[in-house]
Amino acid sequence: MLPLPRRFETAHRYYVLCCSRDLWGELVVSRYWGGKDNQRGQQRHEVVANVAMAEQRVTALARQRQQHGYREVAG
Repeated sequence: MLPLPRRFETAHRYYVLCCSRDLWGELVVSRYWGGKDNQRGQQRHEVVANVAMAEQRVTALARQRQQHGYREVAG
């Protein structure tokens, strides 16, 4: 089972992590981030070998966001 999407926020910024399969069936960890009060943002996608690696990557990125002052929010 793929890791569930996770959303992190500060007062002015957001960061979203999610996993999905692309058109070729490869497992992809996607990151989206930007400002809450503007339309600027970026995204990055990386292919991982299996679900265990995807879970490890999402967990590491989540820990990093929390160390940078983000808090996890529902939804």
